[in-house]
Parts: sequence; structure tokens; C-alpha cells
Amino acid sequence: MLSFSTSWHHLHRPTFYILWNGCYLFAFFVGLLGGAVYVHGYKRICIDFPIIAEREFALASASVAESLGVVMADVSGLFLQACLYKINNIDGAVVPCSLLTN
Repeated sequence: MLSFSTSWHHLHRPTFYILWNGCYLFAFFVGLLGGAVYVHGYKRICIDFPIIAEREFALASASVAESLGVVMADVSGLFLQACLYKINNIDGAVVPCSLLTN
């Protein structure tokens, strides 16, 4: 109960709200930038390839490349998480960390 009252008191400080809202605004802005890059990449493919068959192939290739990039990022994130778990002595990693030998 003491930790709840202490944390509740911390939540009502004005600096907490300023920092929390700043984090949300930053995340929203980064999401807008990422979406703009995504949309303009496909728009650029449509402009650069006037022949329909080439355009369809380029759009399909970009879609596959994007999906493979997401999969590679997820897999590398699993190994990074495992190494961070090992550094901080936390159990429960899905894959073993082979980079660190303690």
C-alpha cells in the first residue's frame, strides 16, 4: 500500500505529465515519418516504372523485401533480448545468447 501511495503521489507531479505527453508526441511524430516513408516508397515505384508488368513486379518485390526486413528485425531482436537477459541475469530468454561467454 505504501508503494501505491508513493507512486500515486509521483503521478500528480506536473513534470511527469510534461514528460509523458512529450513521449507520446515524439512516438506519434516518428510514426508519421515512418508512414510517410512507406507510402512515398511505393509511390516512387509507381512513378519510376511506367510499364505495368514491371511496376507490378517492382511492387511485389518491395512488399517481399519489406516483409523479410521485418522478419530479420524480429529474429535479431530475439537474440539481442537473450543477450540483455544474460547480462542482467534474467531467466526466460527464448533463444540462447552465443555472443557472451561468461
